[in-house]
Amino acid sequence: TPAELKEALSKSCELWLISNGDARLSDAHLAIIKAFFDAGHGVYIWGDNDPYYLDANRIASALVPGLRMEGDLPAGQIVGVADGRSGAPGVRKGHLVTTGVEHLYEGVTIATIQFTPKDGRTAALYAGSPQSAVRAPALPDGFTPLLYGSASNLVSVAYEKDGKRLVMDGGFTRLAVSWDDAGTARYVKNAAAWLVHAERFKETVATK
Repeated sequence: TPAELKEALSKSCELWLISNGDARLSDAHLAIIKAFFDAGHGVYIWGDNDPYYLDANRIASALVPGLRMEGDLPAGQIVGVADGRSGAPGVRKGHLVTTGVEHLYEGVTIATIQFTPKDGRTAALYAGSPQSAVRAPALPDGFTPLLYGSASNLVSVAYEKDGKRLVMDGGFTRLAVSWDDAGTARYVKNAAAWLVHAERFKETVATK
């Protein structure tokens, strides 16, 4: 219930949500999550291929208007470090979440991060459609790419602005398939550590 969620978050430093294909959160849940996020606490939003991002998109829109995911692209690849070109598949270096990560499983079938309001189905984000620039969209201020998939689509992105931190990810199957210590485990631990936001909450999350 919203009351139970609020109580749990009062003792938490971050929130991770794995979305489903139907809406399970009420407007009251969303308001509590937004207050938690606005207070500077980290949020990790996991979705996957259409339609497994319904609540993910509802939360994302509430926290950072315009942020969403869409699509259903075949994946199943382990990608290495990206070469820096726009949309080049692989892990993007230069962020604490990707520190020490040399390869990462992208997920089974995955969604793509987007930053514009949805206006019908975006064909290029689904299997069988030609590649398009929407798979590697321009990132608004505050966003850093973490992972581009083998279809040159933005799978995972970090957000840090105005004292707030968030990660959004279109491949939750990575948590259950092809798990390995050097890739996914390191990535997940890094994300959890970064979302603690110890720089802001040092007195409550760190001890001598």
